[in-house]
Amino acid sequence: MLNFEVRATLEHPATEDFGQLVLYLLLPCSQKVQQLRRYIGGNNAVLQN
Repeated sequence: MLNFEVRATLEHPATEDFGQLVLYLLLPCSQKVQQLRRYIGGNNAVLQN
């Protein structure tokens, strides 16, 4: 149910950043690292392993 609410939040651009933050906090550690790298620097070679 929580996941559904987060997805609903993400559908609205005004709250998209907040939704991304919620998703980030819900992720396990390893996925947090991947999401954070993707969020900070999509094409930044330094952050991509």
